[in-house]
Amino acid sequence: MAVPELTGEDLATGADLTVTDVTVGYPGSGLGGRRSPAVVLRDLNLTARAGRVTVLLGANGCGKSTLLRSIAGLQPVLGGTVRLGVQDLLALPPRERAARLAVVLTDRFDPGLLRGADVVELGRYPHRRPAGGLRPADREAIDTAVAAVRAAHLLERPLARMSDGQRQRILIARALAQQPGALLLDEPTAFLDAPARLELLAVLGRIAAQRSIPVLVTSHDVELAVRADGDAWLIGGGRTVSGPLRELAADGSIAAAFDTPAVEWDADGARFRLR
Repeated sequence: MAVPELTGEDLATGADLTVTDVTVGYPGSGLGGRRSPAVVLRDLNLTARAGRVTVLLGANGCGKSTLLRSIAGLQPVLGGTVRLGVQDLLALPPRERAARLAVVLTDRFDPGLLRGADVVELGRYPHRRPAGGLRPADREAIDTAVAAVRAAHLLERPLARMSDGQRQRILIARALAQQPGALLLDEPTAFLDAPARLELLAVLGRIAAQRSIPVLVTSHDVELAVRADGDAWLIGGGRTVSGPLRELAADGSIAAAFDTPAVEWDADGARFRLR
């Protein structure tokens, strides 16, 4: 699953993904809108750097997926801005946003008779003319995306007959075919075994570096993320901090976010252990 080198037009000029004064949660509801919004995370100021994988970490229920979905525009933010470079992503119509931002979710869906090739081709939808078929530029983008995750052998296979790891490759290829300026993935390693999880993070790191884009990944696997050695947004301990994962692992930030009366973070061994 190694990533081949990308050259020429395959390489996009990178821009950081920046979250400024963002509050996320769920809008108020009820008769007349009198129910107050349910705030999950408040006043966030974070940056996912171009060319790097940033892992969004935190305990279950802390708001990781809510934040990622809000950044992607899949649910409204309660305040603040999300920018890719100077572009305000949340101000864009959905199709224009999809041309700049690609998202891979863990939501299960019925793929019907869709083959791998059909799914990857869907990544070109934001760039296609209303009544046109696939152009040579679309085919080139699709071929490059498939090669990036070594998925050519899966193109004719029905998605319903793929393993979790194979399906994940195809969904990431679909996202890459969008030629996005940033890539967001919600728990992409959730259904993979341990070697495949580490391999996938390595692939994402290569994609981020070669395409010079920020890749933002939610995960519950802290030990795996530290071994992959990227950046992190860390939610827990009553605060949200960011920085290189090795620094957060060593300076007590991971311990503050995850330690319990029964389990503690071992900074020297980069793992959790029973007290």
